[in-house]
Amino acid sequence: VRPEKIRMLAEGEHADPGMTVEPGRVEEVIYVGMNTRYVVHLDRGEQLVAVRQNMDALGDAQKFEGRPVRLAWTPDHTFVLE
Repeated sequence: VRPEKIRMLAEGEHADPGMTVEPGRVEEVIYVGMNTRYVVHLDRGEQLVAVRQNMDALGDAQKFEGRPVRLAWTPDHTFVLE
């Protein structure tokens, strides 16, 4: 899954029907100019990176570090590499 295709769900927000949803915890928040990268350790042991465009002040992004989060994406954005 490409990082920009992953949606971080707000607390209490539900994913659209058919989306893949994975719970995890934000390990690191990296400010990269126009975007912020969120390194998330999934509950099942893997790691994903989500990217969000910076629309608000940077201080908003830092509040996610160390917090639980749910990531969601559509199945058509999933590719298996072997």
